[in-house]
Amino acid sequence: MYLLRICSFFIPFVFGSVFCAHAQGDNLLGSLSRDALESEPPYALWFAAEYQKYEVDAATLAHLQSASIQDYDLTLYLGTWCSDSRREVPRLYKILDQLNYPSERLRLIGVDDTKVPGKYKQEPTGQAKGAF
Repeated sequence: MYLLRICSFFIPFVFGSVFCAHAQGDNLLGSLSRDALESEPPYALWFAAEYQKYEVDAATLAHLQSASIQDYDLTLYLGTWCSDSRREVPRLYKILDQLNYPSERLRLIGVDDTKVPGKYKQEPTGQAKGAF
């Protein structure tokens, strides 16, 4: 399974499936769904705006289609507090939508922004341990 780190750098692949996130302040932590990002404030505001304005590059799309990305399981770690995630995750969804990527093959995990040792960029069940 590929690991994508949106807040560290952007690699254009990802999607959401199961929602059992824990809210901490304005952050969603743990397993997330696309629906949570599209329908719950304040996430829906930045998700919709970025998704609508992003134009998918045709050459990139063609390359991804030829790479058979639908055959890969993807895991995305993101921070709903992170400006990079707020920009790149909606863009990635738009790319995956155009590729008809199967949503059940994507895991979306929200991580914490707490600056406490052992908690930064982690989530409640420890799925992100060692990822950053």
